[in-house]
Amino acid sequence: MTWLFNQFYRDVPVISSEKNIAESRLCVVRAFEFTMGNLLWLLGLSELEEM
Repeated sequence: MTWLFNQFYRDVPVISSEKNIAESRLCVVRAFEFTMGNLLWLLGLSELEEM
């Protein structure tokens, strides 16, 4: 799942798009972040603050 998100983030301009498209793409990014946070919590792992 992280590999697919990485491809999306690499290939799709999230911020440099039209405003309504950028907002929709940012929702995808936030949904992924939320989902991964929950997955890590279920596995008993902590999230990285930054890389």
